[in-house]
Amino acid sequence: MSEVIIYLSSFGFKHGLPEDANFIIDVRCLPNPYWIDELRDGSGFDSDVYEYVFSSDVSRSMLEQTAAMLDTYARNTKREDFRVYVGCTGGRHRSVSFVRALDATLKKRGYDVRTSHRESFRFIETGPEC
Repeated sequence: MSEVIIYLSSFGFKHGLPEDANFIIDVRCLPNPYWIDELRDGSGFDSDVYEYVFSSDVSRSMLEQTAAMLDTYARNTKREDFRVYVGCTGGRHRSVSFVRALDATLKKRGYDVRTSHRESFRFIETGPEC
């Protein structure tokens, strides 16, 4: 398939914008697990948080539209790689879930995708954040 490498990373807007982004996707419009007591201390790495985020038609539609846009870009760019950052408020729930789903979707389409989660180290060092 494509020689393009797509780098995906989740981040939290409250921690500042990434400086090396080609695309920033804002997922603060998706259902927020932070407001559900049983999900607040989890993250997008947890299946119950992930399932909550993607229980919404809006989430699934946004995922498909984002994947289609990135697919179009990747097929028509002269770049060898590009960076896509997905942000929510704190970089813990929605953005992590969305990056996981986008990673799987793009890999199914044949892309070389590399993922990271910019804020994930903060969960360990400072405890739960939204």
